[in-house]
Amino acid sequence: MKRKATDTVQLSKIRMREELRRKLAKDAERNAVTLNGEIVDRLEASYRDDERIKELQQRLDEAIAVSDRLKAMQQTLNEIAGKIFVDRPLGPTGQIASQPNLIATGIRNDEEGNQ
Repeated sequence: MKRKATDTVQLSKIRMREELRRKLAKDAERNAVTLNGEIVDRLEASYRDDERIKELQQRLDEAIAVSDRLKAMQQTLNEIAGKIFVDRPLGPTGQIASQPNLIATGIRNDEEGNQ
């Protein structure tokens, strides 16, 4: 007969090191639960942690993908800026090093146009 998911089962022979059993017993006493309760709580928590880790990894992967797209967009913008402001080299960070010379682009400001 197949068990229901809500059924509780008894496992009769679980082997572990004595040191681990003592740690579990100490934590069970501190948490005011039985040794069995402490073991079950820890096992259930480990599965919750696994799910949380998967969720966080997925979010991290998405953030990395967004970061990569933003880097590509920044590179494209820097290339466009380099074509617009041809007389100004890009600095070490890939950004325009200083104010552009607008005359080189065919745009004159009032100060330059009145000379």
